[in-house]
Amino acid sequence: MKPRILLAENNTIDHFIICKMLKQLGCHVDRVENGFLAVDAIRQTTYDMVFVSRDLPLLDGLETITLIRELPQGQDLPIVVFLEENHVEDIFACLNVGASDFITRPIAGVKFIAILNNWLGRFGPVTPAQNLAATG
Repeated sequence: MKPRILLAENNTIDHFIICKMLKQLGCHVDRVENGFLAVDAIRQTTYDMVFVSRDLPLLDGLETITLIRELPQGQDLPIVVFLEENHVEDIFACLNVGASDFITRPIAGVKFIAILNNWLGRFGPVTPAQNLAATG
């Protein structure tokens, strides 16, 4: 069964690339553009994992994670945050509100697959062909 992933990303290019990577890895992807839509989607659908941009409009990534964690279905849900840079302050802020993990941009295929493996355990070792497919 395909893992069901929620992708909350407002950057059109990143949205396209990340969605393509997830689909190539065999995931079913639902996409939203802001935090309010992400919280609403989680209320309505069961997800295996959520990817959230730190810089979402209307409700930023930190606020979005906080609201997701307040939902019964969001308490144990793996939530990975996309960060623009690897700043310690941003990492701690995300982890303090309940993020499970983070990944910095640009998103490398090997790191992306490693995060999926860590939280979902369904993708096995990363082969060079998978890395090329995920980044190409």
